[in-house]
Order: sequence, then structure tokens, then C-alpha cells
Amino acid sequence: MQRYSDDDGTSVPEGPETRRLEIHNSSIDEELAVAGACALVHLPTGRVCTKEHSHSGSCEFVTADR
Repeated sequence: MQRYSDDDGTSVPEGPETRRLEIHNSSIDEELAVAGACALVHLPTGRVCTKEHSHSGSCEFVTADR
């Protein structure tokens, strides 16, 4: 099992249950995040980034069609 360093410098095991901890954040669209997208929500507009998770550069926000 690989390990990564958390924000506070502690070592955290990386596995399916810890890989995307931020998906429980209100500024992340959980459905898109689980599908592998960046899923950052622009809170004032409700638009979401559909680029791949950990993409380089800026987010590209699109209308969230459900």
C-alpha cells in the first residue's frame, strides 16, 4: 500500500477509502469526483470543472447538467 503525506505532514495510507477525501467537501461534485473528474464547483455559479482529477492549469467550468 502506498502512502502519501497529508496537509499537516502526517503519513496517511493511500487506498480506495482515502484516495479522494475532498469529495465530501461542499465545493466538490461527488458524482463527478467518483468518476475521476476534478469536480471543483464554482460556488457562485454552480458550474463544475470536468477536467481530469489533478489536471494541470486552471479549471474549465461548465454548466452542471443533471
